Amino acid sequence: MSDGRWGGRLGDLFPVHPQPLPDELLTSWLLRTAHGNGMKLQRLLDVALGKSAATLNRDYDRSVPDAHLKRYAELTGIDARRLTECTLRGFSGTFVEEVKTTTNTPWILAIGVQHRKRKLYGQQYCPSCLGTDFVPYFRRSWRLAFYVECNVHHVAMCDACWACGAQVIPHRIDVGQPRMSLLQNMRYCHRCGDDLAHAPHYRLDIGDIEVAVRLRSLISVHWWQESIGNGYKSQTMADDFVDWRNLCHILRSRRVHLNRLGPAMGSLLHREAIPDKGRAGFTVEHARVHERVVVLIEGLWLLCDWPQRLGRVLRFARLTKRRLLSSYTNWSPRMRHVLIDDA
Repeated sequence: MSDGRWGGRLGDLFPVHPQPLPDELLTSWLLRTAHGNGMKLQRLLDVALGKSAATLNRDYDRSVPDAHLKRYAELTGIDARRLTECTLRGFSGTFVEEVKTTTNTPWILAIGVQHRKRKLYGQQYCPSCLGTDFVPYFRRSWRLAFYVECNVHHVAMCDACWACGAQVIPHRIDVGQPRMSLLQNMRYCHRCGDDLAHAPHYRLDIGDIEVAVRLRSLISVHWWQESIGNGYKSQTMADDFVDWRNLCHILRSRRVHLNRLGPAMGSLLHREAIPDKGRAGFTVEHARVHERVVVLIEGLWLLCDWPQRLGRVLRFARLTKRRLLSSYTNWSPRMRHVLIDDA
């Protein structure tokens, strides 16, 4: 393989084929596999799939075809089902019914792929995790919009290089670099080379104890088994996340009448209003982490002390339940029951 002509014949395995680490992203595992075999990532993809295969010019962790996973399984001896678990599609049937491969999926952060670069800041990281990992790697959960605090170190997540502000693109660490760069790992910024583990560490200031408990329960992956539905028997976990996301968007809405809710929340929580940046609309999956933290906390705050708190805020904002009900068609049964009552 040192002459670069290893072809992956039927029955051959890469000499080094590391097992995926807990919650590891597919592209993170592919990068470790490539460097372990003395190759850059693009070379590994060319060997495995051919140069014409579409891979890193899209959100590969979301859209990787099953045929690619099968090929990686053949070359590493790792079961294709295990590799599927490394993709974002593995979240289907949990907080979202289905992870779409070509369009925006609720709660999955968008990375805005443009050729092989990225326009958005959808790849988060925990500097403490990268700094303490024996083998640094990127987790699937770091691509979730509600995952704004590390559930291990309880520090706020980062979504850009702390030194140069670039988007985090781990697979570009070896692009245009000599082979010695293969000794580097995913701790380093692809643009400036600074160590991401040196990013400032700080804790979220959530304030409300009930909101803090619920947010950290969700972040701690309790959404596999538990619901924030306050005992509403027909409420599913996916329903909870639908309501939460809808409220987050309404809180940042620029639509007439609905735009009253955000300022009302700011007054009640004694927070400054979020400045209008002139955008067409707020989308939680496109927002930077510092923007998401605020609106996620506000949205979850509305779902606490159910349903009295929501009713109180609607009255304060002079916003009718009927108006809120008509703003989205996918409210959960629990939310529809409350909004239809006296609407």
